[in-house]
Amino acid sequence: MLSRQQYLTDIDCWKLADARLEERWMSREDIAHWTAAIDKHGR
Repeated sequence: MLSRQQYLTDIDCWKLADARLEERWMSREDIAHWTAAIDKHGR
């Protein structure tokens, strides 16, 4: 399992599809909220 921060390398640097966007998982808003928390919590 990857942390939310480690996952960003796959989608930002390697341009892989973001599997979290599948209908049953997360919305773009959920992902933005989860990613923003990296700076606040360092995880």
